[in-house]
Amino acid sequence: MIDKKQAATKNKPVHTIRCREVTASIFERQSNAGFVYWDYSLGRTWAGRSRESHGSTFFEKHETDLIQVIREVTEWLRVKTHTPPKEQTPDDQGTDLEPKDKAAPNGPLPRSR
Repeated sequence: MIDKKQAATKNKPVHTIRCREVTASIFERQSNAGFVYWDYSLGRTWAGRSRESHGSTFFEKHETDLIQVIREVTEWLRVKTHTPPKEQTPDDQGTDLEPKDKAAPNGPLPRSR
């Protein structure tokens, strides 16, 4: 289990990756059962009027930076956990963000009012 010294630093990221405005903070966590795992959160930093501002919302212009940061986080975690990279299949070619079919699996989505 986490001792008091570790508990004091548990909220600090063990590693941070940044690509322009997009930042990923990687945290080491421990479950109640004692299992250690890593997770990450994404954020955005930009220059405000008088100081640096932070947020967790993104815009279309952040797509490339988000993809880059997530790829770097995944690689960092893969090295840390000694997990081999996922094998790519022909369906994995190109961007993973493009939907395979515009319609939902059970037909088109209902229109919102």
